[in-house]
Amino acid sequence: MTRHLPLSFAVMLALALPLRADEIDWASLPYTDIQTMQAVNGAGGPAFSGGAFPLKVRGVILNNPEDMLDSSVPHPAGPFDLGAMWQMFVQTVDVNNTSDFGGVALFMGQKYGNVPPNLTFPGGVPTPDPSAHYDDATWLSEVDRVNHSGTHLLRAGDLIEVRARAGLFFGGKFNINEDHQTDPDFNFEIVHLGNVGLPTPEPLFLSSIWDDGNNQVLFDATRATGGEHYQGDLVRLMNVRLKDGSPWGVDAKATVVDAFGHEFRLHLGLNSGFASLPTPFGAFDIVGVFNQEAGAGGPFTKGYEVWAMDADEFRLSGDANHDDSVDGADYTIWADNFKLNGDFEQGDFNADGKIDGADYTIWADNFISPATAAIPVPEPATWLTLFVGVAALPWFVNRKRRA
Repeated sequence: MTRHLPLSFAVMLALALPLRADEIDWASLPYTDIQTMQAVNGAGGPAFSGGAFPLKVRGVILNNPEDMLDSSVPHPAGPFDLGAMWQMFVQTVDVNNTSDFGGVALFMGQKYGNVPPNLTFPGGVPTPDPSAHYDDATWLSEVDRVNHSGTHLLRAGDLIEVRARAGLFFGGKFNINEDHQTDPDFNFEIVHLGNVGLPTPEPLFLSSIWDDGNNQVLFDATRATGGEHYQGDLVRLMNVRLKDGSPWGVDAKATVVDAFGHEFRLHLGLNSGFASLPTPFGAFDIVGVFNQEAGAGGPFTKGYEVWAMDADEFRLSGDANHDDSVDGADYTIWADNFKLNGDFEQGDFNADGKIDGADYTIWADNFISPATAAIPVPEPATWLTLFVGVAALPWFVNRKRRA
């Protein structure tokens, strides 16, 4: 009886043997737009052809690999488990004047013999092929290779060129990888072009990408909006709370909710700072990579998450002075900068570049009194009174000083 491979692997793109390294003129090869690489069809499957390889892309590294996946050995693993893994996200830098957007993951796994087609099913029993694995020493050598460009240790914020010979579509996105091969002809290389710093995270409120009719993140195959638009981008997830009972800590797959009850997955990375970051009480903002992990068999229209890598990018919503309390001192900062342009530390709590009433609402929603009781949001009439009072505050203080 013929045994068919699971759908998850049927949707992977099998690639032809790549050109040898000395057969590729990388300098003459044009850059591929990452938005094209991540193009999907109406079912969320790949619209990008694996036959486009070899290719090269240019972008900014969004994460230090050790903060995302565990590449250490020994790393025992069984069927369908790649064991030690390495991953880096790269967000596009538009080089073709096409308003390119989005990002792509670079990925390697140690034990390719644990997944089809190397994993076989004699008698219906999944049987790995150890000959398709990297041994521990070779794996560590490969990790060292992709962690460096020459002698430079690659870090988040570095501008790089990625020279890729192979890739696979899996879980809703197209990755640059080795096509699950240990043959060096499938390797990708990273060329360091300088350091430009991390891109400014895009502010993201769940309500702005939510499909209320289907109660999930909006899937839009055109990538004009919804989850597909943000795929691979650095975002700042805004004004969410930890769902009751959700895990919190290193490598936790937490569930967060917004003010409208939308639930969303927040994956905390391996950064050691998450071990000492207290379980949050109240709303918070956090920076991470917008990612899709739709699962092996799909549907590839779901599975969105934010993968946070830096515990220092966590902050309570409305906590302008970062003292881990939303209180009167933060209100004073907001009031001092009311109607001015500024950033979070000046009272711009919704990241729109200006300090206004919308920021006050975020502060008020999250204000905790000395008795730890949240104050109610002002009614419209109270709002007007407050605005008049805040607007008059500088005039009153100045008159008092002159008196």
